[in-house]
Amino acid sequence: MENIQKQYEVLNWASFFLKEHHCEENAAQMLLQHYLGVTRAQLFARMQDPVPLEVMQQFERAVRQHAETGIPVQHLMGYTEFYGRRFSVNEAVLIPRQETEELIYHAISYLKGIVAHHPSCTIVDVGTGSGIIAITLALELPQTTVFATDISGAALEMAKKNAEQHGADITFFTRKLFRTNCKSGH
Repeated sequence: MENIQKQYEVLNWASFFLKEHHCEENAAQMLLQHYLGVTRAQLFARMQDPVPLEVMQQFERAVRQHAETGIPVQHLMGYTEFYGRRFSVNEAVLIPRQETEELIYHAISYLKGIVAHHPSCTIVDVGTGSGIIAITLALELPQTTVFATDISGAALEMAKKNAEQHGADITFFTRKLFRTNCKSGH
């Protein structure tokens, strides 16, 4: 990919490349949107526009890195979308699955009924990672008290950053809540 190409050409190359490497083809669209700094609608409306050489090089490097190493696209971009919000992510945290949004939707629906009768409701997110679940619950149910814990200090730093970015009132702490008495080899 050396000459200036149009967005649809670049996207076609990346989709084919990812398919050949047994990767999800829509990763190409996510990465191209990211490097062009456009929405999905803008990307499709501008398919005939040329892709600047610098953007194309960054995009191609990221597509190859994703296909060859399996690094999640969201880690390459440094963020993920969840419940209508953008959250920072890095290699210290897992990327939430789409099913997690559905779980949160049902949890919020259920908890709204409880909070209506018990305004002092407390929520604890164990293994918070990036804080996506705790932050979403705190923002959607502002009358609750939310605690979030993780054994990983690096993950907790990411969660704190996300909470600050979204203005979520959460108490974070690093703690290993569960212990096992298993000994290897027995």
